[in-house]
Amino acid sequence: MLPIPAYINTIFILTTIGTLIWTIVGMLQSPNASTKKAANIAALLLLMWCIFQSTLALNKWYIDRIGTPPHLTFALAGPLVVFGLLMLIPSTRKILYGLSLFHLTAIHTVRIPVEITLWLLYLHQQVPVSMTFEGFNFDIIMGLTAPIVCYVIYRNKSKRNLLLAWNILGLCLLGIIVSTAIGAAPTSVQWRDFSYPNYAVIHFPFIWLPSFIVPVVLISHVLSIRKLIQNED
Repeated sequence: MLPIPAYINTIFILTTIGTLIWTIVGMLQSPNASTKKAANIAALLLLMWCIFQSTLALNKWYIDRIGTPPHLTFALAGPLVVFGLLMLIPSTRKILYGLSLFHLTAIHTVRIPVEITLWLLYLHQQVPVSMTFEGFNFDIIMGLTAPIVCYVIYRNKSKRNLLLAWNILGLCLLGIIVSTAIGAAPTSVQWRDFSYPNYAVIHFPFIWLPSFIVPVVLISHVLSIRKLIQNED
């Protein structure tokens, strides 16, 4: 990975820390007692996961062009597998359901600094233009509209269908950028953007994007959609 200005790393590290803090705040402010009690454990586990991912990236474990499946698969699939298992257990499922729609919606503002980071990385040839808002990544729309959705739609209970549509749109946009990022990553399954691959994501601190921030955003959408369908807050 080419040297990049320190402020880009700083922006992304602060973005990751903010995402972690907001996740725990959402648990602590939940009306569900089980969710509140689990906040400290969740904070510790999430912090350990981020440190573990940092260790792998700093030791160049993710720089793998021949492995099948690519090592990078572990970063994204690991948290999603754990989430699936937690949803199968009644007690942990109750904890996840305890997160409020407000917190699950507001967390999407993290997509603003993420998209700014990706654009800055593109300017330094560390990700392809297709991963930015100049290419096929319109994910910043969700970040910009999240505060509006929290204030206008969430406060008006009659607008729940619009909130549901917003979450479905968010899932679609997330799917586009994730597929683009995977396809552009320098691995054995790379199929696009060979001139300017997605170098950044396999290095520290940007490994936190697929291993932490993307799963949090994805899970937030899934939980929100479930709550809206069940008519819960």
